[in-house]
Amino acid sequence: MRAAGSGSICWPEPDLIAGKNKKIFAIECKTSGDEAKYIEKREVEELIHFSKLMEAEPLLAIRFNNRKWKFLKPEEMTEKGKSFMVTKEEIETKGRTFEEIIKEDNKII
Repeated sequence: MRAAGSGSICWPEPDLIAGKNKKIFAIECKTSGDEAKYIEKREVEELIHFSKLMEAEPLLAIRFNNRKWKFLKPEEMTEKGKSFMVTKEEIETKGRTFEEIIKEDNKII
């Protein structure tokens, strides 16, 4: 499911909700043309809150221009003041494709 107009209502909601094998993922999607992407702590906290309510796993999907989408768990991002941050280099080493996330999850179930 995709929530059109992310941030347009007063309740926390992720950009995407996906599921497989009884596992639910709440996904916040971000793009950047810069060397790093900063995400407000409030947005990450709302994703975590929503995920707890829905018994979902929170994920951040990040795409730097001309690169593939990569996924991180909130705790894998670096805290920087009032934001969380990830660089192009970090996303290449720490980030996983959605296929990798699903494979990891299947090992747990």
